[in-house]
Amino acid sequence: VKAGQRLANYLRVLTLEAQTLARACGKSHLHNLEPEDLQALTLEAAAMAKVPLA
Repeated sequence: VKAGQRLANYLRVLTLEAQTLARACGKSHLHNLEPEDLQALTLEAAAMAKVPLA
């Protein structure tokens, strides 16, 4: 029971974080995020994720 509650809490927080990221990108909904919205903060992250450097 406790593990299920922890999992539910994790998924709830993960959803809130993703919604916050979408709003930070100027999107009204999480489904509106596009691959072009992704940018890396470090050169290493850009190389690993194959996304542009911010």
